[in-house]
Amino acid sequence: PREEIEDIMRGEGLDDEACRKAFDLMDVSSLDEAAAIAGPDSPAVANLRDLFSLLDTIGWIIGLFSLLIGGFGIANILFVAVKERTREIGIQKALGATRGTISLQFLAEAATLSLAGGFAGLAAVWLLTLLLRHGPVPVILTPAHFCMGLATALVIGIAAGMAPATSAAKMHPAQAVASPEGVS
Repeated sequence: PREEIEDIMRGEGLDDEACRKAFDLMDVSSLDEAAAIAGPDSPAVANLRDLFSLLDTIGWIIGLFSLLIGGFGIANILFVAVKERTREIGIQKALGATRGTISLQFLAEAATLSLAGGFAGLAAVWLLTLLLRHGPVPVILTPAHFCMGLATALVIGIAAGMAPATSAAKMHPAQAVASPEGVS
């Protein structure tokens, strides 16, 4: 097949050197390699740069939507937990728990949920990197990526837990204890 492709390229007016560069460009795994083969200003490198930029943008959009959905999920779970544990919160406050203590309790739950989701996501990505490690474009999960993923999950979890935690902390003890269904 390579000979047939070379014949077609020569038919288009490409010389042997241009054919070699074209085949070398098919095997690159980074923009730096492509620029070293074809030159930094070549149309092939510009096309690769545009493609990687588009893939990067699509990845960011998908990631942001995932974070947004995950944040709403955590907030929803915590609002349900506040509603179900209204009497417990009232008893804690009646026994002297401060707003900060109640808030911290729900923020710790939010952090735990988000870190569990972050670890699950990173495990899935790690398995994917094992499958793609020897592919045409190697994918690598570095310790920095791992830490960044967990930190992002933690920040999203805590941000999503702020409203439910504040709602729980503001409950009046007598109303919370007396309410069979919960006050939120």
